[in-house]
Amino acid sequence: MNNVIIFGANSFVGSHLIERLIVRSDISLTLVARVTSQKQLEEKYKNIPRLNMVFLNNFFLDDLKNLLISKNIIINLLYIEDSIDDNLNFSRRLKVAAITNGVRKLIHISTADIIGRNSDNNINELISPKPLSSYAVSKFKIEQEFLNNNNDDNLLDVVILRPTAIFGVGGKNMNKIISDLCFGNKFINYIKLCLYSNRNLNLVSVEKVVDACIFLMDIKIKVRNQIFFISDDDSNNNNFSFVVAAISSSFPINIIKIFPIYIPIMILKFLLFILGKNNINPLSSYSSSKLYSYGFTTSQNFEKNLQKYIISYHSILSSSSMKF
Repeated sequence: MNNVIIFGANSFVGSHLIERLIVRSDISLTLVARVTSQKQLEEKYKNIPRLNMVFLNNFFLDDLKNLLISKNIIINLLYIEDSIDDNLNFSRRLKVAAITNGVRKLIHISTADIIGRNSDNNINELISPKPLSSYAVSKFKIEQEFLNNNNDDNLLDVVILRPTAIFGVGGKNMNKIISDLCFGNKFINYIKLCLYSNRNLNLVSVEKVVDACIFLMDIKIKVRNQIFFISDDDSNNNNFSFVVAAISSSFPINIIKIFPIYIPIMILKFLLFILGKNNINPLSSYSSSKLYSYGFTTSQNFEKNLQKYIISYHSILSSSSMKF
């Protein structure tokens, strides 16, 4: 029996991960979340066997050491908004508590955003991060906190998973794209289509992220201090033009009905730089090859998961006061 504890259980990825884990008879699951999520989680997961819930007022004052007694796998999805110091403090204490309790594995869900601006079209784990935004800087420092000085003197197997832009039912990553296309200015939408055209969006479905997380949880070989990207960039359709076409199949988009004019990539790079974007390379692609080389397999399909998300979001808007 694996005793798994999830920090940040009320997160977007956490909710999808929990749904997959609660049906497994070989897992005893503990969910850790803020007190503000207590009512929601208790109603959602009441009477689930082998599941415990812990709600904390403060992730710094509560005793992490006691929480980890008898646990052998930690999945960390917790991120404390707007405070690098608080995130580092929690990460440091979590790692120390894990080592003290003899926890076997700690899987930390990070982000591909930490790469920052990079001129390489093909991005893998060998590329040194150059984070720009405060969020990316914070996430990179958290990674370092977990990885630094984690040597063979302890049993803890630290693994970092770096997803690209996660989308899926219940998520918000693509909401703005849909909102802009449906309710934004038709001229601006046309300019975006001309500019972005086949720009890679670096999306990844939450289903694929969960598959990767479960694979890293179950894998028997040591993956100490390893970092893995997970993305849907292996799909040729993970680009702006395809996503716009997929959205238009369910939503009436507001755009000038003129065939888009191709605008050179260098102009888009310059504009993204001027706007201070984290990634200014429209052709950047994140490779999951390292994860696959460890034996990872998945049946997830980018196009099907994209359509599932669009249908779900359409249903939400249709039942609300928003009109198309």
